[in-house]
Amino acid sequence: MANRSFFIGISTAIALSGTAMAETRISVPTDAKASYFILSKAKLANGNLQVVSRRVGPSGTSYSRREINCQRMTFRYTGEGDTLRELDQPYNKGAMGPLTEGSISTYISMAACRGR
Repeated sequence: MANRSFFIGISTAIALSGTAMAETRISVPTDAKASYFILSKAKLANGNLQVVSRRVGPSGTSYSRREINCQRMTFRYTGEGDTLRELDQPYNKGAMGPLTEGSISTYISMAACRGR
């Protein structure tokens, strides 16, 4: 029963953080020991995407929220943490920056921008 409540909480948090969607597994060859998933994707008022992803690897599970400009292929982190709740903690967003070939953010952005 506790596991069921946990998953209901996760589903609610995902739905609140963006457009709820089925998890999408992302291939990230530069981090082969981990698995990556896009949990939600939403269009922001400025036309950029907000994407929440999960990494599951040897060091544990972590979550990231990115703002992505698909036309310019730029991004910035808008949240990070070991739980979905931690994504809503104050976070220094900084300026949008270019994606770097082979980076995790590049693979996440390419997958999120396909079929926007």
